[in-house]
Amino acid sequence: MLLLCHNRKGVPVKQLTCTLPLLGLTLVLTAPDCNGDAWVYTPQLEIVAGYDDNLRLLPSNDDSGYVSRAELGLGVNRLTAVSRLTGRLGVEFVNYFETEQAGLEDESIQYLLVNGERKLSQRDEIGLGLTYRRDFTGANQRVDQLEVAGEVTDPADVDTDLGLVKRQIRRDRVVFSPYWARNLTESLDLTLNYRFTDVSYERDINLSLVDYDVQALSSALATRLTAKNTLVVSLDAGKYTPASTARRTGLDNYALHARLTHKL
Repeated sequence: MLLLCHNRKGVPVKQLTCTLPLLGLTLVLTAPDCNGDAWVYTPQLEIVAGYDDNLRLLPSNDDSGYVSRAELGLGVNRLTAVSRLTGRLGVEFVNYFETEQAGLEDESIQYLLVNGERKLSQRDEIGLGLTYRRDFTGANQRVDQLEVAGEVTDPADVDTDLGLVKRQIRRDRVVFSPYWARNLTESLDLTLNYRFTDVSYERDINLSLVDYDVQALSSALATRLTAKNTLVVSLDAGKYTPASTARRTGLDNYALHARLTHKL
């Protein structure tokens, strides 16, 4: 995972930034366990629907809308009497609808997740997650900024009047997320979560795309509907901070989501 962490200039970040989350996962899981362990493989389907008050984090704050996600992943879990270590590889399909602004395109996102959690008591547990997500986003670039002449082969992507070409730019997101969860009843859990997200784009040449960080607090209620189905309702409040070189100011962001998880 160290190779996946970069700063806004495209070079590796300070080693401490990436090492601390991994060290935290180790500390969560290092206590001895005398009851043995087991590995469990779990394919998983997740359906998410929700509302976001600023989908693209625009400075004008007029980009609200609804979003639905379908996520398919394969996970492997190491289970002990007091801890769980999870790794999951998957793809997420995102659909936007009833949006305040036009131009949002549906997305497919590849992700890799590592999560560790440990019981503190019969009802309480703490956890730490680290996720890498990769996708592509559309952006306009000036034709004279293309790195290689003739790089664009589809004429439909070129606006000759404005001298712009539509490009697909790679976006990398690294998410660090510690949390605390409490079992309220046999079928209801409460989770409080802090989430730090670092977002960077493949090309610095496009001035419309700005690297940024998001810090968010989230509260969620999860209820187990059946042995294989879990419904989660979460409320997020976040702070968007653009790169220091960008001519943008920070923004507050709020989101409400409902998620249904089905273990296949």
